[in-house]
Amino acid sequence: MTEPTLVCWCDLCGTELYAGSFCYRLEGMCICPDCLKVYATKYFRTALELVL
Repeated sequence: MTEPTLVCWCDLCGTELYAGSFCYRLEGMCICPDCLKVYATKYFRTALELVL
């Protein structure tokens, strides 16, 4: 049995990402699916406004 091939790490949490897994490539970073919400919250923080 062969071991999975480590390809990269999530730039936000450091999770190891192996060949065949999924990640988002955004602004030159590799982001795991679990960190997408964290990334989006930081990215769009200046667009957040109070609804009146």
